[in-house]
Amino acid sequence: MIYEKPLHKLPNGSNSRRTARRNRSLPDHSQVSGTGLHVVNEDFEHRATKKLSRAGVCAKVSMNNILEISIPPRNKKKIVITMLLLLTLLPTLLLAQLVKTPADLPADLVWETNNTAPVFASDKAVKGGIFRTMITDFPPTFRQIGPNANSSFRSFLDVNNLSLIDMHPQTDEYIPALATHWAIAADNKTAYFKLNPNARWSDGMPITAADYLFTLEFMRSPHIVAPWYNNHYSKEITNVTQYDDYTISVTLGHAKPREDVLLNASMTPTPKHFHQLDKNWVQWANWKIAPTTGELVGAKPTLLPPSF
Repeated sequence: MIYEKPLHKLPNGSNSRRTARRNRSLPDHSQVSGTGLHVVNEDFEHRATKKLSRAGVCAKVSMNNILEISIPPRNKKKIVITMLLLLTLLPTLLLAQLVKTPADLPADLVWETNNTAPVFASDKAVKGGIFRTMITDFPPTFRQIGPNANSSFRSFLDVNNLSLIDMHPQTDEYIPALATHWAIAADNKTAYFKLNPNARWSDGMPITAADYLFTLEFMRSPHIVAPWYNNHYSKEITNVTQYDDYTISVTLGHAKPREDVLLNASMTPTPKHFHQLDKNWVQWANWKIAPTTGELVGAKPTLLPPSF
């Protein structure tokens, strides 16, 4: 956040912060503004404004993601109190908006699924076993995100992580993946999904709505050192809301044609129980094999002898 102290304008039209301070004729209020806040619904503005006002400041949270607070410029103590209040209050309010109940689901949703699409895999395919392949160079990291992650090895990791829904390769129909049902809101930018309660991470842990909420936190974090993902999960995917352990909604930054809403909102989850998201995450995760949602369970690459 930036604390901006307006300059006092002298009679001759020149601006001087030093002279203004000497004259002590500053404007009645200065402004603290921040642009990192994501407002998740219309109720947020009223609640945040009310609680901040109780702290003795005049606050306005606008729906264009900007927080404005008016504070007496000479009251440094009040500025400090306000900053501390923001650090503690806003995460609580945001979390309250991200976790709702099934009663909060729009009543006019039309849930869809697809259990009739033709099977495109061979009925003779054998399940289980070990798949072996090779790459021309040892991978620089086992991470899918962050420094050095965009290598050819990453494609093997990406293909083994399922999205909420998928597209049939022959009919171009949407088919279930980690979600069994889906619906699109009237705003053409919010998609709702019912997760498969039987879905599991490769380590046996259940895949729940908490993993999708964590994905938003994870992808926006500076600790992953991935600006593209920081930007995409702030501007293109603006919100994930949990209604129960297996029902979520994903909100896009802009309205899209209905046939594109599901495709753009179909996220892959991030295992909340696995990651230690802090300033050391890049080093911590570099050679970790994260749980996956696909059929393959990861194994460490093996260097073959030169004679191979």
